[in-house]
Amino acid sequence: MKKSKLCPHLYYSSIYTIDLDKIKSLEIKGLIIDLDNTILPHHHFIVSEELKSWFKNLIERGFKVCVISNNSFNKVKKIADKLQVPFIFNAVKPLPRSFRKATKILSLDKKYIAIVGDQMFTDILGGNWFRIFTILVKPMNPYEHWWTRKLRVLQKKLLNRFISKGELKYLY
Repeated sequence: MKKSKLCPHLYYSSIYTIDLDKIKSLEIKGLIIDLDNTILPHHHFIVSEELKSWFKNLIERGFKVCVISNNSFNKVKKIADKLQVPFIFNAVKPLPRSFRKATKILSLDKKYIAIVGDQMFTDILGGNWFRIFTILVKPMNPYEHWWTRKLRVLQKKLLNRFISKGELKYLY
């Protein structure tokens, strides 16, 4: 049976619970990481020491990293500069344009790249369309745009379906 384009390869509770050894064992060398509700709660600008340390650890472990967001230049630049990583703004995920741009920034073939994000209809759908490895994390903040809240209801139903059918395992 063909896997749904909305089904991630892995599902974790947060970026901090991602098993980086497992990711390395899959030959992933580059991570495209969503901004809002993946690494920072929506409408937040304060980069914690924990987040800085997590990004530093990624780089020390040999991962190439790029932050991606559908958000504006000013917000994404401010956060990416604090994390000292390249970024893509106005990404228009799930369209492939920004995924192609990220492969150039990371200087890697897409078979070595994964996307980490909190939304099935942007991050995961876009990553699967582009044929890269996909990692879903739970959103950090329930306060979102009204249309995102509507999509979260559908996302939750789909996640439950994928898990109950054995297509996806929640890894905490």
